[in-house]
Amino acid sequence: MNGDPFLNNYVPIIDSAIFKIGVFIFFFAVLVFCLYFLYNLIFSKTLLDINKSSYLISLEVAAVVYIMSIICFVIAYIKIPKSLSSSEYFESLFWGGRALASDC
Repeated sequence: MNGDPFLNNYVPIIDSAIFKIGVFIFFFAVLVFCLYFLYNLIFSKTLLDINKSSYLISLEVAAVVYIMSIICFVIAYIKIPKSLSSSEYFESLFWGGRALASDC
């Protein structure tokens, strides 16, 4: 843990505990915002409103895709063996969630 960068194809990572904590806090904060956004839509009765704007619909889709991407990251974190080298580990960790987010 000396701060070496890992330039994988998805999310560049610095091998530092502070950097990893910062990335986690960022992902978690956006996740909380997405959940709060969808919660408010569901209970404000605008989720199924036929006259809502395309802007609101695109935000709903983006929030759902982000939540699904985070679920992919969590599953990958649980399933990936810790014995991989750091570059292979982070490449595998970010592959599924990144592919879901960018392909949608």
